[in-house]
Amino acid sequence: AVVSTQSTGKLSSKYGYAHLSAGDLLRTEVRENGPDGALIAGIMSEGKIVPSSITVNLLSRAIQKVSSQQTSTCTFLIDGFPRTRENWSAWQEIIGEKANVRFMLFYDCPESVCIDRVLNRKEGRADDTESIVRKRIASHISSTMPIIDDFRRQRKI
Repeated sequence: AVVSTQSTGKLSSKYGYAHLSAGDLLRTEVRENGPDGALIAGIMSEGKIVPSSITVNLLSRAIQKVSSQQTSTCTFLIDGFPRTRENWSAWQEIIGEKANVRFMLFYDCPESVCIDRVLNRKEGRADDTESIVRKRIASHISSTMPIIDDFRRQRKI
Protein backbone atom coordinates (compact mmCIF):
# COMPACT_ATOMS: atom_id res chain seq x y z
CA ALA A 1 0.00 0.00 0.00
CA VAL A 2 1.57 3.21 -1.13
CA VAL A 3 0.31 6.25 0.74
CA SER A 4 0.82 9.52 -1.03
CA THR A 5 2.07 12.56 0.82
CA GLN A 6 -0.80 14.45 -0.80
CA SER A 7 -3.37 12.20 0.93
CA THR A 8 -1.76 12.47 4.34
CA GLY A 9 -1.28 16.19 3.82
CA LYS A 10 -5.03 16.57 3.30
CA LEU A 11 -5.77 14.51 6.41
CA SER A 12 -3.31 16.59 8.41
CA SER A 13 -4.98 19.82 7.31
CA LYS A 14 -8.47 18.52 8.03
CA TYR A 15 -7.68 17.30 11.55
CA GLY A 16 -4.99 19.80 12.54
CA TYR A 17 -2.07 17.36 12.60
CA ALA A 18 1.49 18.38 11.83
CA HIS A 19 2.46 16.35 8.76
CA LEU A 20 5.89 14.75 8.46
CA SER A 21 6.92 12.53 5.59
CA ALA A 22 9.72 10.06 6.33
CA GLY A 23 10.50 9.92 2.60
CA ASP A 24 10.63 13.72 2.28
CA LEU A 25 12.98 13.94 5.27
CA LEU A 26 15.25 11.32 3.69
CA ARG A 27 15.24 13.07 0.30
CA THR A 28 15.97 16.41 1.97
CA GLU A 29 18.95 14.86 3.75
CA VAL A 30 20.24 13.69 0.34
CA ARG A 31 19.50 16.98 -1.45
CA GLU A 32 21.12 19.08 1.27
CA ASN A 33 24.18 16.79 1.46
CA GLY A 34 23.47 15.97 5.10
CA PRO A 35 25.77 13.65 7.05
CA ASP A 36 23.89 10.55 5.88
CA GLY A 37 22.90 11.87 2.44
CA ALA A 38 25.23 9.74 0.31
CA LEU A 39 24.38 6.57 2.22
CA ILE A 40 20.65 7.28 1.92
CA ALA A 41 20.95 8.00 -1.82
CA GLY A 42 22.67 4.69 -2.47
CA ILE A 43 20.12 2.69 -0.50
CA MET A 44 17.13 4.44 -2.07
CA SER A 45 18.50 3.98 -5.59
CA GLU A 46 18.37 0.21 -4.96
CA GLY A 47 14.76 0.42 -3.76
CA LYS A 48 15.75 -0.67 -0.24
CA ILE A 49 14.77 0.71 3.16
CA VAL A 50 17.14 3.13 4.89
CA PRO A 51 18.43 2.00 8.33
CA SER A 52 15.84 2.71 10.98
CA SER A 53 18.14 4.67 13.26
CA ILE A 54 18.77 7.20 10.48
CA THR A 55 15.08 7.61 9.72
CA VAL A 56 14.04 7.83 13.37
CA ASN A 57 16.72 10.41 14.11
CA LEU A 58 15.54 12.51 11.14
CA LEU A 59 11.95 12.21 12.40
CA SER A 60 13.00 13.08 15.94
CA ARG A 61 14.76 16.25 14.79
CA ALA A 62 11.74 17.24 12.68
CA ILE A 63 9.35 16.60 15.59
CA GLN A 64 11.52 18.70 17.90
CA LYS A 65 11.68 21.51 15.34
CA VAL A 66 7.90 21.61 14.79
CA SER A 67 7.17 21.20 18.51
CA SER A 68 9.47 24.08 19.41
CA GLN A 69 7.37 26.35 17.16
CA GLN A 70 4.07 25.38 18.85
CA THR A 71 2.49 26.89 21.96
CA SER A 72 0.51 23.73 22.75
CA THR A 73 0.88 19.98 22.38
CA CYS A 74 1.32 18.98 18.77
CA THR A 75 -0.18 15.89 17.13
CA PHE A 76 1.76 14.45 14.20
CA LEU A 77 0.76 12.37 11.21
CA ILE A 78 3.92 10.63 10.02
CA ASP A 79 3.74 9.44 6.44
CA GLY A 80 5.68 6.30 5.49
CA PHE A 81 6.74 5.13 8.95
CA PRO A 82 7.05 2.56 10.48
CA ARG A 83 7.51 0.19 7.60
CA THR A 84 9.08 -2.69 9.50
CA ARG A 85 9.22 -4.16 12.98
CA GLU A 86 12.81 -3.01 13.11
CA ASN A 87 11.63 0.57 12.33
CA TRP A 88 9.21 0.32 15.22
CA SER A 89 11.90 -1.03 17.58
CA ALA A 90 14.19 1.87 16.67
CA TRP A 91 11.30 4.31 17.24
CA GLN A 92 10.66 2.81 20.68
CA GLU A 93 14.36 2.92 21.56
CA ILE A 94 15.03 6.48 20.34
CA ILE A 95 11.68 8.22 20.92
CA GLY A 96 9.87 5.79 23.22
CA GLU A 97 7.48 7.31 25.73
CA LYS A 98 8.08 10.85 24.42
CA ALA A 99 5.32 10.15 21.88
CA ASN A 100 1.92 8.54 22.23
CA VAL A 101 1.32 6.54 19.05
CA ARG A 102 -2.44 6.23 18.87
CA PHE A 103 -2.99 4.57 15.48
CA MET A 104 -1.65 3.64 12.06
CA LEU A 105 -3.39 4.42 8.79
CA PHE A 106 -3.15 1.62 6.26
CA TYR A 107 -4.25 2.06 2.66
CA ASP A 108 -4.52 -1.08 0.56
CA CYS A 109 -4.14 -0.51 -3.16
CA PRO A 110 -3.64 -2.84 -6.16
CA GLU A 111 -0.02 -3.03 -7.35
CA SER A 112 -0.89 -1.85 -10.86
CA VAL A 113 -2.53 1.30 -9.48
CA CYS A 114 0.47 1.99 -7.22
CA ILE A 115 2.90 1.67 -10.13
CA ASP A 116 0.78 3.86 -12.39
CA ARG A 117 0.41 6.58 -9.74
CA VAL A 118 4.11 6.65 -8.89
CA LEU A 119 5.24 6.71 -12.52
CA ASN A 120 2.79 9.49 -13.35
CA ARG A 121 3.29 11.75 -10.33
CA LYS A 122 5.83 13.83 -12.29
CA GLU A 123 8.11 14.61 -9.37
CA GLY A 124 11.21 13.73 -11.36
CA ARG A 125 12.58 11.51 -8.61
CA ALA A 126 15.49 9.31 -9.65
CA ASP A 127 13.99 6.35 -7.79
CA ASP A 128 10.68 6.52 -9.71
CA THR A 129 11.40 3.93 -12.37
CA GLU A 130 9.16 0.92 -12.88
CA SER A 131 11.85 -1.55 -11.80
CA ILE A 132 12.59 0.36 -8.59
CA VAL A 133 8.87 0.84 -7.87
CA ARG A 134 8.34 -2.91 -8.24
CA LYS A 135 11.25 -3.50 -5.83
CA ARG A 136 9.71 -1.05 -3.35
CA ILE A 137 6.36 -2.86 -3.56
CA ALA A 138 8.01 -6.26 -3.06
CA SER A 139 9.94 -4.84 -0.10
CA HIS A 140 6.72 -3.41 1.27
CA ILE A 141 4.89 -6.71 1.13
CA SER A 142 7.67 -8.73 2.75
CA SER A 143 8.70 -6.28 5.44
CA THR A 144 5.75 -3.99 6.11
CA MET A 145 2.87 -6.42 6.50
CA PRO A 146 4.22 -7.87 9.78
CA ILE A 147 4.19 -4.44 11.50
CA ILE A 148 0.75 -3.72 10.05
CA ASP A 149 -0.44 -7.03 11.48
CA ASP A 150 1.10 -6.10 14.87
CA PHE A 151 -0.78 -2.78 14.91
CA ARG A 152 -3.96 -4.54 13.76
CA ARG A 153 -3.70 -6.98 16.70
CA GLN A 154 -3.41 -3.96 19.03
CA ARG A 155 -6.52 -2.46 17.38
CA LYS A 156 -4.48 0.53 16.19
CA ILE A 157 -5.19 0.21 12.44
